[in-house]
Amino acid sequence: MSRKAKDMLRCEALSKYLAPGILATSNVVSALSRAFVECFLECIEEGCGISYLSRFTSLFDREASERLMRAYSCSVVEGQLEESRRRVTEIYSRAREVFGAAFMLVGKLQSRMLVHSKLPTLPLDVSLAWDPLLNVPYIPSSSVRGVVRAYFEVLGVSVDDLTTSELFGDQERVGYVIFLDAYPVACEKSLIEVDVITPHYAEVTGRIDETSVRPSPIVFPTIAPGTTIYFPVAVATRRAEEVVKESGLRKLREKTILDELVDNIMKALETGIGAKTSLGYGYVKIAKA
Repeated sequence: MSRKAKDMLRCEALSKYLAPGILATSNVVSALSRAFVECFLECIEEGCGISYLSRFTSLFDREASERLMRAYSCSVVEGQLEESRRRVTEIYSRAREVFGAAFMLVGKLQSRMLVHSKLPTLPLDVSLAWDPLLNVPYIPSSSVRGVVRAYFEVLGVSVDDLTTSELFGDQERVGYVIFLDAYPVACEKSLIEVDVITPHYAEVTGRIDETSVRPSPIVFPTIAPGTTIYFPVAVATRRAEEVVKESGLRKLREKTILDELVDNIMKALETGIGAKTSLGYGYVKIAKA
């Protein structure tokens, strides 16, 4: 392999694992990992220098992100998104049976979204939470719960005097509200959109030296604006029949209280989900299904 970036981008493993016709139908986590390892080994075998190896990750990030965007055009992954819709709808129905109440919120991304940007299973400097079975990016339930809980705590939101711990749980109790993983079910042009950030400083010694500024572009994949996402949420109203002394549960069985809870969860999600919301990422318009 040549030491030049253009030669590295022609690494045999890229065509073997990351070709558009292959990537969307393969396990993306495995495909990216194998491509990264084989390209790196090929580089070593052909005598890449230290200076080039230091740029290897950023060069791979760029190539992998661009290939993901091409492979995940909406026309190509229509079947996967339909399967995602079917699965999340089934989970919602089962949750309603088990917990007693559930509701589906439908979100449409107004900006790019970045969730779990340091996922250890993807060999990218900035990555996405990725479902290895459905082979699509998703939003883990922990991320959804974190956004909603923070909204309630910071703004002091209360639903009929129920505390944040009662609603969402703490170290000693399980909350009444159960958040489930959220999945994309439709997109406009592509499910994945490439973005780039360019850090100028590398603060290593505890100070920034203006004379050593070196722009370092980082290319990474995001969930594209215009993507429709299903957010299933359950409420454990069925427990009220078993633990009648818990007044909070009796309250949550009332429709007006449930509606108030849902409205506040919708407002919370619209404040932004995932990483870099202060920079405009992760903004979503929420509606009831």
